[in-house]
Amino acid sequence: MNKITTSVWFSCLPQLVSRIEHAHKDTVDCIHQIILKVLIDYPKQSVWHIANLLQSMIPHRVAIGDDLVRKACISLGSVGADDAGMLNDSKTFFRNLIDLAIAPPKDKEKRLVWKWPKNVKYSRFMVPMQSILTTIPRANVLADKGHTAMYIQSFNDTVDVALSKAKPKTLYLTTVCGNTIKFLCKQEKNGDLRKDARMMEFNTAVNRLFIDDPEARRRNLKLRTYAVVCLNEECGILEWVNNTSCLRHLIMEAHSYNPTEYPVVNSKEIFQSFSEMQIDKADNLDGLIKEYRDIVLNKYKPCFRLWFLEAFPDPTAWIDARSIFTRSIAVWSSVGHVIGLGDRHTENVLIDTTCGECVHVDFDCIFNKGLTLARPEIVPFRLTPNIVDAMGVCGVEGTFRRTME
Repeated sequence: MNKITTSVWFSCLPQLVSRIEHAHKDTVDCIHQIILKVLIDYPKQSVWHIANLLQSMIPHRVAIGDDLVRKACISLGSVGADDAGMLNDSKTFFRNLIDLAIAPPKDKEKRLVWKWPKNVKYSRFMVPMQSILTTIPRANVLADKGHTAMYIQSFNDTVDVALSKAKPKTLYLTTVCGNTIKFLCKQEKNGDLRKDARMMEFNTAVNRLFIDDPEARRRNLKLRTYAVVCLNEECGILEWVNNTSCLRHLIMEAHSYNPTEYPVVNSKEIFQSFSEMQIDKADNLDGLIKEYRDIVLNKYKPCFRLWFLEAFPDPTAWIDARSIFTRSIAVWSSVGHVIGLGDRHTENVLIDTTCGECVHVDFDCIFNKGLTLARPEIVPFRLTPNIVDAMGVCGVEGTFRRTME
């Protein structure tokens, strides 16, 4: 254990924290020592990883977290008084974030005013970006200009509330250099944000493999990741993915460019016949495909390519965006099939409007959970006509197939 540097242990800290209640006593003692060592050497980065210990719904885990913080503060002593103060403030800070996540807004209330604790010195806390949570810390990190800019200065008292069922809140923080960064604060009563956090770790590992492979590196293959911090078993904060819009909104926008030739799908109009088709042709795949074409495809033509033409009028930018989109769709399709990723509706698939890259969110439905639904998801990944339409004249037989291979 002592032969391995702390920076290496930091890279696997989430897995260590998840095994803090291991059944084997000697293993638990070893894990405690490692976490404590990392917490002492890299307190500002590590504190976000132990948030789900300090605010856990399980009293025993809270006791373990408190003990780790107490021992770390003693070890830091007067030399690390600032870091020790940050660790002591973290419990109040994280509790406040959980209270925000579970705060019930009034009906159709789009904003609420939130009181942030005045006794917390936020400038001690690093902004929990993905690079901070996954990258092995470098020496003299505090003196690095780029990282100095990523400390929290303050929070905006006004918090946006989404109108979806979970009522997630969008909070705005200001860094010490004046930048404004958005985070999503939410409670998942029926889901589990820990799946999202583990998925981001998995994606980071896949990205490392891409970097090591010459062909993948040449094509710049990667999975877009973002920070997910679990505050307890139900609540967490997620890094906002900037410059993105959900697939549904962009397809609707594409329809608006030529509504006569590409009318918007009227879901109410086809709902009844579509539902009956799924029941009547449940055991007849050929008949199901034929009726699907009659009800949907022959009437509502795919037109997502029009959005790319409008968003990227420069020919070079257009071909680059189309290539990035196709490659990212291929990579996500492959990875999603391997882990059994489901629930890929058009609001869980985002597109970076500056470059065309595909970004997936909400990973609660993994490990083929979609197969257990009342109406099982039998497709391995989302490859609908509009997605294929945006790939160009070659469709799946061009960049998409080469990337998959």
